Amino acid sequence: MLTRREFTGVCAGAFSAIRGMAMLADKFRWACTAGFFSTLQPQPEASFKTLADYGFHGIEIGRNAVDHYKSVAEFKAALHANGIDLCTISGGGDYFNPDKVRETIKSNIAIARDLIAPCGGKHMKVVMNLRRDAPNQIYAGTVDFNGPNQMTAEQWKGFAKTLNEIGRGTMDAGIKFAIHPHIWSLIQSEQEVERLLELTDPKLVYIIPDTAHLALAGMDPVRILNDHYSRVAAVHFKDTDPKYRYDHGWRGPAPSQNEHREVNLYLNFGAGGVDFPACMRILRERKFDGWISLDFDSPRPGEKTIKESMELRRKYLLDTLHATLKS
Repeated sequence: MLTRREFTGVCAGAFSAIRGMAMLADKFRWACTAGFFSTLQPQPEASFKTLADYGFHGIEIGRNAVDHYKSVAEFKAALHANGIDLCTISGGGDYFNPDKVRETIKSNIAIARDLIAPCGGKHMKVVMNLRRDAPNQIYAGTVDFNGPNQMTAEQWKGFAKTLNEIGRGTMDAGIKFAIHPHIWSLIQSEQEVERLLELTDPKLVYIIPDTAHLALAGMDPVRILNDHYSRVAAVHFKDTDPKYRYDHGWRGPAPSQNEHREVNLYLNFGAGGVDFPACMRILRERKFDGWISLDFDSPRPGEKTIKESMELRRKYLLDTLHATLKS
C-alpha cells in the first residue's frame, strides 16, 4: 500500500504528465498587443524583449512600428533577434466615407501583402469606425454609443461588399482579414456580430473575438467561440468584472467610454468576468492553430506595474490554463 507521501507524488506526477500532454497538443501560440508596453524605452525593441523574457511567442503591433526600421526585412530581423515572431499588424481605415473607402481597401490589402505576409503572419485585425462618427454620414443624427448602429439594409450591403473585397485581396496574400468586435465600434453587439457574419463571405471575412469586449457587450464569450469557431482567425484574452458575466444575467448595453475612463473595464486574469478554462477547452477540442493575444491598455496610475502584471499573467497561463509558453 502506498504511503500518503507516495500517493501524493504519484498524483503529482500523473498531473504533470497530463498537463504536458495538453501542452504538447496545443497548436496555438501566445502573443501580447504592443500598447501595454508603450511606456518602455526604446520602442519597439523594449516590447520585443519584454515579451520574450516572459515566454511569449509573438507580438501584435501597429503599422507605425515598422517605420522605425529601414525595411520590412530589418523589422523582421529585429523581431527574430529578440526571439519572437509577428502575430499581426493591425489594419484600419474608413469603411463608409465614399471619399475614403477605396483607399481603405487598398491600404489594408497592402498591409497584408507587404508587411504581414513577409513577416510570417497569417491574419490581419481591424476595428470598425466608432459608433458616433458623424463625418461618415452613416446616421441621420447623433447616435448613442450603446444603441443599435442603425445602418440601413443598403448600408449593411455596401459595408459587407467592402469587407469581402478587402478579404479577397488579403487572402490572395495568404492573410485572413478579421474584424475585431469592440465596444464603442460599429460591430459591438451580438446582433451586429451575427449580421456581419451573415452578410460576408465566410471564406473571406473572419472575426477576432475578445473575451472582455464580448462580455461587456452582453455576450457569452464561450458560446461565441463555439458557435462561430469556423470564422475565428485569432482570439484576444482579457478579463473583466464578474458583474458583466452572461451567466450572471448581464445582457448589456456595454458600459460607456466615460465609465472606462473612471474605472478600468479591462482587468487581469482572475478577476472572474470570463470563464477562460471553458474558452480553452473549445480551442483545444477544435485544435485551434492561430494566435491568442493578451490585449491590455498600458497600466494606469495605481495599477500593477508592467512587471507585476506580466508575472501574474504568465503564472495564470501556466498554472490555470496550462499554456505552452517558452521557458
